[in-house]
Amino acid sequence: MHGATKVDARWCPLDDWSLNVLAHRAKFVSARRLRPELAPQTRLAVSDKPAPDHVLQSRVCVALRNLLTWIGLPVEEEDVKPASITAWAGVQEFERTGRIEDAARLLGLRSLDSTASVIGHTWRTAAPNGQEEPGA
Repeated sequence: MHGATKVDARWCPLDDWSLNVLAHRAKFVSARRLRPELAPQTRLAVSDKPAPDHVLQSRVCVALRNLLTWIGLPVEEEDVKPASITAWAGVQEFERTGRIEDAARLLGLRSLDSTASVIGHTWRTAAPNGQEEPGA
């Protein structure tokens, strides 16, 4: 995935199911293109209609929110949102390796504090004097 202002470029391996879904999506999108030479520039996972990045991101968020609603998750709750999917991937990586750096790398985040916040990991505890200090 390409990087942006707040995240670094990153990649993650695809399992067989994910690869199959993307292959079918590529075939579908390619079939819709009026000019086949444009197919390599088409955004497969978002929309096959050209748009600026911020519009594509909005489309993804709407689609993910619709998916979360469709599968029955309570989207009216503050902590259930499209970003929850990203957070889940970070949590899985952190639980798998035990290293916050690995979760940060997977998510493309440059800050370990930001990563901890995204995955809900509290690594600082309040000291008796009220100051924060590194915790467990």
